[in-house]
Amino acid sequence: MGMSTPLLTAIENYINGKASPAEKQLVDDWYHTFDDRKVVIHSAEMQLKEQIDAKLRARLVKTTAVESLRSAPVHQLNAPAWKTWAAVVAVLVTSAIGLYLFTSGNSSQDLLVSVPDFAPAKNTAILTLANGKQIKLTDQSQGQLATESGVSISKTKEGELLYTALQDDRSAALPVTINTIATPRGGTYLVSLPDGTRVWLNAASTLRYPTRFIGKERSVELSGEAYFEVAKIHDKRMPFFVRSERQTVEVLGTHFNVNNYDDEEQVKTTLLEGSVRIGSMNGKNALLKPGEQAIIQSGSLNVQTADLSTEMAWKNGEFIFTNNDFRTEMRKVARWYDVEIIFDESVPKDISLGGFISNSKNISAVLKLIALTGKVHFKIEGRRILVTN
Repeated sequence: MGMSTPLLTAIENYINGKASPAEKQLVDDWYHTFDDRKVVIHSAEMQLKEQIDAKLRARLVKTTAVESLRSAPVHQLNAPAWKTWAAVVAVLVTSAIGLYLFTSGNSSQDLLVSVPDFAPAKNTAILTLANGKQIKLTDQSQGQLATESGVSISKTKEGELLYTALQDDRSAALPVTINTIATPRGGTYLVSLPDGTRVWLNAASTLRYPTRFIGKERSVELSGEAYFEVAKIHDKRMPFFVRSERQTVEVLGTHFNVNNYDDEEQVKTTLLEGSVRIGSMNGKNALLKPGEQAIIQSGSLNVQTADLSTEMAWKNGEFIFTNNDFRTEMRKVARWYDVEIIFDESVPKDISLGGFISNSKNISAVLKLIALTGKVHFKIEGRRILVTN
């Protein structure tokens, strides 16, 4: 039986980073129809890879490219379409093989899919109130957590932290206080600020913000990475600012992502909708248009076209391994799974990767996909992962 049109559309959208949650589930369900039994072959690592590669490639080609080509009119088979489906097959083959193979050195023993494993990031964070009280949000059931400065702080049934202004005359006279929400390594969280702005925090990130926005601006402080959907308000004289040590982002109402980890050389701000103004600490400024990215490094500020699917992969539930710096990619993995990555001196600095995998899988699946390239090997000891050539 051939693949249905909705599935073909879902796969194409998945590759292009435009898939809806329902389409992602459709692709995931189809992907897991493949035989995933453990593979045991008395052979060297490369021979094992080649045999699995041939098996999966034959099956994937049969169920994707060949069937779609047979069912498509000749005049519709243009070059862009062929390239799209070639990419679909190539990426799915890479991901599928990655789930089978984990390189563990040059041992001649049977290679089994069996390694120490760690679960992906979960919905967890710590809220610190103005009086210093800390609330571990994972441990709290839905409902009101506290009231502060005329604002109700609650947790929704979906696990979102929600700030709602109390409607009474006394609230406006109360002093504004500062709250902080921090995600650990291996944790993410969504917070809805008092003005309706929604902020998705990535792992190992901290957001500091007032319980109410008053005055001439709405200002928050960010360390780490977060995706912002800034609420538009009637008073356009009250812009929204995201401040950090190396830059300030100014907006009125827009969607953007800020990657501002202390252990990264670059600060990246990626705009999806609206417009933002970037100001570096040395006085340089830039106005971004949708699809653009500002990069601050060593005092310089540059604007370039962004790869939106890659930059938004963490929020969209994926790791997308592109030609970015290999160590940068591995730091993303380390933060997401709360592990320590140690690089052997034998590992080159210019390794490039390709492919994608869901970030909801355990770390073993991710490491198998990377190890498939044959460019690196992994050795796991506790929560430490040694990367060797």
